[in-house]
Amino acid sequence: MPRLTPLYSLVLSSILTTAVGAQSVSVRVVDGDGAPLGLTSVVIQPAADTVATIRRMTSAAGTLRQPVAVGAYTLVARRVGFRADSVTIHTDAAAAGAITLRLQRIPPVLAAMVVRETPDCSVTAASATADESLWDEIVKGIEARNLVRQTYRYEQRFHRVVTQDPSMGRTRERTTDSVHVNDPARRDSSTRYRAGGYTSRSGNTTNIRVFDESDLTRSSFTQFHCHGAPWRDGADGSVRIAFAPRQGIRGADDENRVRGVVIIDGVSWLMRSVTYEYVRGGKPVGHGSVQYTPITVDGSVIAMPVKLIGDLKLTGLFGLRSLAASWTIEQSYESFTRSGEPAPL
Repeated sequence: MPRLTPLYSLVLSSILTTAVGAQSVSVRVVDGDGAPLGLTSVVIQPAADTVATIRRMTSAAGTLRQPVAVGAYTLVARRVGFRADSVTIHTDAAAAGAITLRLQRIPPVLAAMVVRETPDCSVTAASATADESLWDEIVKGIEARNLVRQTYRYEQRFHRVVTQDPSMGRTRERTTDSVHVNDPARRDSSTRYRAGGYTSRSGNTTNIRVFDESDLTRSSFTQFHCHGAPWRDGADGSVRIAFAPRQGIRGADDENRVRGVVIIDGVSWLMRSVTYEYVRGGKPVGHGSVQYTPITVDGSVIAMPVKLIGDLKLTGLFGLRSLAASWTIEQSYESFTRSGEPAPL
């Protein structure tokens, strides 16, 4: 029998270690009646700090299988309209995990109420019985849309009309592949909310960025903004949650902050719209809204943004150097095909 060289032995040892250390976790997510829940976000959080957190989306059958290293993990299933469920497991080389997570539906129990938001997002006593956790339904909706964009390939049509200052106007229509549009490596980092906010200056040029729903979950946004308690609109049964700039925060550029209201359905808890104002010196200098519509993907319903409209007007010292802009962005989605899995965070 031939002898192994030290280098070959080292390589073989590495391969065997990887094989022994490899493991898969099988997850099944169901509702309270045992029916499968497709398009549910599953977070696989390792106990070891050196291992990346993984976010995946279940199949139409409510299942997923994920390769992991041997170790301890916390699995968390999250879906709009349901209470999250979690379990802690430990994988080993002997057997793969087969885990069922059961999500209970959130009942529409909020009573009709009138809430007056104060500038710092505190609320009156009238909202004391409101369920504060409903803000998480907004967060879960944003998470789900981000996972759909990474997991599914689909056709996305855009129609954009932008007018600025007011000599420049542009209308643009295009149909594009979602893989190109939503690939995180290709997205322009300038479109993300930073501490600098919604306007930036380059010499004599002022650039304006449209408010995006993902801003609501970014740490650079929440550092300077807060949200109040939810309340139900008695007219249409929707649930509304206001957000606004925090008061007395040093380092905040006032013109780059917004205040508004997120509106979600009072039964399904899916997003309906976000209406907002750009504020400067505590006064509105622009307005906008994001409108959503329910779309069926692999048998599950998810709310996707279909129309963004807005305007903004900034005025310099003594009324000089004013800048005005308005925009309408309409988009649609077709032909969803599951194409891959999101990369670990």
